[in-house]
Amino acid sequence: MQQKSQVSVRLAPAHLKELEDLQPHFGDSKSEVARHLLIEALEEKHGLDGLRIKKAIR
Repeated sequence: MQQKSQVSVRLAPAHLKELEDLQPHFGDSKSEVARHLLIEALEEKHGLDGLRIKKAIR
């Protein structure tokens, strides 16, 4: 399995609160929620086929 890279992001307290409010619906931690939302946004922008071509998903 390919090792995943880590990214650090700074968010305003209001945005962190929004991530917390989405727990546990989209993940068990703020990091999981942020990852879920990012992937969802990429799917919306590029489509599933586009992400598969870029090898961003299987």
